[in-house]
Amino acid sequence: MGPHSLSFDRPSDLSPECRDLIIYLAHEHLLQASIVAPLVKTREHLVQYRQMLATGIQMLETVIRDANCPQSTQAYSAYILAQVLFSETECLDRVVSVLGQGMILAQRSGLSDLVLQMECLNVRALCKTSRNAALLHCNKCLDKYQGMYDNYAYHTLQLLRFDLTLDNSLPQAFDIFKSWETLPDSIPKSFLQLYGISKALDYNVGNYEETLLTLDHMRAFEEASECTETIPQVAMLRCMMTVLVALRRDCDIPVKEASKALETLLRSLNRKASKREMVWKNWNIDGTIKLAGARGSTFNIQWVTQSQCTQYCYYLLGLAALRHHTTLKYGRELLKDCLKLLDRDQEDIPKEPLPRASISHISDNTAQKLALRCNVHLYIALVNFSGLAYKKGHRSFERFVTLSKGLPEEASDDLYSMSCLVAALSSQTSGKWKKALKYYKRIESDDPLYPAALANICCINPSTANMDTLKQLINEMSPEHHGLKHAMFEVIRLVHDTSNMSSLDRQESMKKAQKALHLGMTQQLSYATTLACVDMFGSTAEKNLELGNAFRTALSESDCVWAYVIGEKKKGYLHQLGQEEKLEQLNTSVANIGKHVHILMGEEKSI
Repeated sequence: MGPHSLSFDRPSDLSPECRDLIIYLAHEHLLQASIVAPLVKTREHLVQYRQMLATGIQMLETVIRDANCPQSTQAYSAYILAQVLFSETECLDRVVSVLGQGMILAQRSGLSDLVLQMECLNVRALCKTSRNAALLHCNKCLDKYQGMYDNYAYHTLQLLRFDLTLDNSLPQAFDIFKSWETLPDSIPKSFLQLYGISKALDYNVGNYEETLLTLDHMRAFEEASECTETIPQVAMLRCMMTVLVALRRDCDIPVKEASKALETLLRSLNRKASKREMVWKNWNIDGTIKLAGARGSTFNIQWVTQSQCTQYCYYLLGLAALRHHTTLKYGRELLKDCLKLLDRDQEDIPKEPLPRASISHISDNTAQKLALRCNVHLYIALVNFSGLAYKKGHRSFERFVTLSKGLPEEASDDLYSMSCLVAALSSQTSGKWKKALKYYKRIESDDPLYPAALANICCINPSTANMDTLKQLINEMSPEHHGLKHAMFEVIRLVHDTSNMSSLDRQESMKKAQKALHLGMTQQLSYATTLACVDMFGSTAEKNLELGNAFRTALSESDCVWAYVIGEKKKGYLHQLGQEEKLEQLNTSVANIGKHVHILMGEEKSI
């Protein structure tokens, strides 16, 4: 029988040569389909892709039905077929059926490693129908195949167990995450830990100091195994996670160090990239990471594409710069660069939505891009409100509100507290205290932003109930938040003990209190805190002194809008003190600053 006369409907007996040819052609069709998949942007591409896929599937079914085919070959063919069916069809019953048949064949052939890989895919299929059943089966497989670390399917099962356990019990899930420390060092282990850390950040659990130690251990392993060149994703994701973790801590030095490492790696990847298309070396275009383990096992995940990674890098570098850079401008420019990258990426999105069509699950990542865009607009709004650039701030905030309407419900919920915080700060810095309180109170007590919201509430309304809540929160905060705890304690001291404190003590206390309130936004929001707290000072002279310090700082930082606002308030205290000469000098300074401020406040150009 020649190759052109093959029938794939009901073959019963194939010669070894014919069978080998069919296997080869099946792999070729599926390989071509996987190459075409990320490029699917038109209906014609989609038809071409589906034809290749259907032919490859039909050929694999032919091999499995061949009576003369060795059982080991049938088992491997069944596994490949099940993978394709799982990725590209909704026929889960068919997937489970093929896997069941394949596992029997693999067990008869003594292929325990292949059985483990099939069990792993079986758990993934069960996740689609019953996550509880999937978790039970996953635990059973891990108990049965414990110690098979060199089979990368074992690591995939660990990842699935963690994800499934998150549905029911956070403590149990993060116990699993902790247990991964005992696994032998490997690239899959690094990805497991990175995934666990990302979830710990999502759920606001874990000890940041321990997390940074884990990340540093991963860095040492990368250097020892020299995998940064061959698998750059692990280093890039580690650097991004390190920045995220550092941003959650009170100390700004780790933020600066982490962002510097991320920027260095980003420059290195760009420098070594293909000059024509700027494609990073060893980085799959669709963001998939495919690692080969022992005896044909694999560890496959999809995290971020190169374009997504670059966008997130600029976003994280922008946030980091807002923390450690001397001015807000540098961080704001990085955030604006992130928006430019997102705009450029819009060109690659199909004009009309297409059905999901890729082996590697490349479908529509518009929701992810939209969520990132919303985050960037929120932070730019925060920066602008912090500098009293109200028009620009409101433009950014309005863009966020408009864009967020297109977000999926879960992504929209994730941004809710941050949007409340920005709206509250907008109201607070413009003197609308009642409106600010309304927004602050919408932030729930279990939210990571709650301490900042509560501290601001106490600044606006230092009632006994609010202060007692603040004290209770301080007592409940974990040790790694020691800096924030101390800063919040200073808020209490400022409210209750101001009459018993010396001027120098009060200034020091004010600096610490500001740290709790400005969320790392450098000097800008501390001006707002000064204006909010200064009336709590004992004497007019002390109030005037504190405003004088803030006024000089604003001038030295070229924060002319804040200098104008603070100067206007300081005039009243100088008048009360009868210091007419100083008042006249201040009037002249404020008038000159005011001319520049009115120009800035009237700006109509966009962010």
